[in-house]
Amino acid sequence: MIVAIASGKGGTGKTTVATCLARLLARRLGAVQLLDCDVEAPNCHILLQAQPVPHAEVQLPVPVVDSATCNACGACVEACQMNALAKIRDRVFVAEELCHGCGACSDVCAEGAITERARTIGRIARVVDHGIELIEGRLNVGQPAGAPVIRAVRRTSRESADDRNLTIIDSPPGTSCSMVAAVREVDHLLLVTDPTPFGLHDLKLADQTATELGLSRAVIVNRCDVTGPCHAKDGDLRDYCRRQSLEIVAEIPDRRGIAEAHATGQCLPRLVAELHSRGEGSAENAPGEADDAQKTAIAPLAQAMEAVADWVVGRLQKEPSRWSASSPESEPRP
Repeated sequence: MIVAIASGKGGTGKTTVATCLARLLARRLGAVQLLDCDVEAPNCHILLQAQPVPHAEVQLPVPVVDSATCNACGACVEACQMNALAKIRDRVFVAEELCHGCGACSDVCAEGAITERARTIGRIARVVDHGIELIEGRLNVGQPAGAPVIRAVRRTSRESADDRNLTIIDSPPGTSCSMVAAVREVDHLLLVTDPTPFGLHDLKLADQTATELGLSRAVIVNRCDVTGPCHAKDGDLRDYCRRQSLEIVAEIPDRRGIAEAHATGQCLPRLVAELHSRGEGSAENAPGEADDAQKTAIAPLAQAMEAVADWVVGRLQKEPSRWSASSPESEPRP
């Protein structure tokens, strides 16, 4: 089963949710995959305190125009939806940074004047830590198109899925092509939001995008108890979820201890998982574990993440995945 964590905007706590959920479910299920598809700023490894190692480069096919063969008919320019080709007098020029590698230009070239070469735009890195196989995509600096790197992460996930029956995706914020590439063909989409006017507005955009993609979706509300002139009325968010039949799976309260744990470099996913173990009967801290004061400070986060983990496990037990781990995505090219 594939569960994506997304949000209409940045800063809602999406990566915190994704990493804590992965650590909890790795303890329950034995092994999970976590895909960091926020390729412009991947940071799951920071929260997990694990260091991925390079796995593969991500390359994009870009056109090369043979000026000796090209008759400057302009068919390739008209075919390019990204305006990566331009005809100036009797020559065709390529803006490689705008090319998405769709191959339309070479398909329509009657003279066979267009070939393709590979251009490196990012990389994939992997690490296995505490039962989590983290697959990270990273877009090279200056590259504008993140979707090809995200699709490469998804392909790598399918190739190495083996006995892991749960994949969690930390998707990029917003509702752009990158977000769509990350959440396409997932079984469930968890939308993380907060009770602010921006949070509600962007939740609506993300919900509309998920509806267009035909995705099952639910909501996690972060900083659920914050009020003030810069925050939306609590009823506004709940009313929207009720009208759209969106289940609120968990609510994470705003607590100073959670922010302090982040700011001081504590491993929140580890702390959450340790609290889960304590609840299962561990009597004392294991070597290297946090003290009781630290765990008490982040207990509200741990309780909320337990509710999310229960929600995911419940669906994993009763719902077959709609998407085969070995089936290709609908896009045939990178």
